[in-house]
Amino acid sequence: MKKYFFVSFALLVFSSTSFAWDATVTGPDVFGKTKVVAFDGGLSDSLIVQCDSETELSVAYIFKKKEFQEITEVPAKLFVKTTDTSPTVLEATFRNWNDNYGGVVASGKTDDIIKLVNSIGLAKGKIEVGYEVAGVRDSASFSSNKSTQAIKTVFDKCKLQLPAE
Repeated sequence: MKKYFFVSFALLVFSSTSFAWDATVTGPDVFGKTKVVAFDGGLSDSLIVQCDSETELSVAYIFKKKEFQEITEVPAKLFVKTTDTSPTVLEATFRNWNDNYGGVVASGKTDDIIKLVNSIGLAKGKIEVGYEVAGVRDSASFSSNKSTQAIKTVFDKCKLQLPAE
């Protein structure tokens, strides 16, 4: 029984995709700034919404870099589809995310990004993500399971408001 539990646990923890969105909140810090990272994904790739209570808001599709891989920052397009309609297309940057991950990142508290973040929270079924960098395209899909609560945390803690229609 212990062996079965360990194998099941290892498969769950080390699978390439997770089963639900999660949001991590840090702060407020000494200056009153709160940061939130909401994501779905796993060790190989993730869809991330990251923000703070002041100026930062990013939507990123990140993926594990090959060992010692360097990424040159270049313009890109990020495609996110949360419904049966056409995907939202955002101007983005292909860049390093951290030492181990690179990604395509759209940043700014713009109306388009805020609306996209909201649509991630409203999504039912798969969330389709893709990017185009210098004519090269790739895509992935992520769960919408628990995205509503994760994105609610993003809106609340980062003081986001939907733009007026």
